[in-house]
Amino acid sequence: MLRWVDFPWNETVSTTFGLGVGLSYSSKVYEMDRVAHPGDDRSHLKFNLPVEWTFASPWNPDQQLMLFILH
Repeated sequence: MLRWVDFPWNETVSTTFGLGVGLSYSSKVYEMDRVAHPGDDRSHLKFNLPVEWTFASPWNPDQQLMLFILH
């Protein structure tokens, strides 16, 4: 994962942004794949694109709001 930490507004709201690439393997084919593609052969191997934003007060950086998307 690549992470950016230098934003011009960090003195007001500490912000980080992360973007990465990954793989996952499931022992069973995901139910959402079977429903979305009935009758098709679906893979157990999936490619991931995680995206993450964090926001925190500069005075209390241990308390963060994190938004995470795994696509």
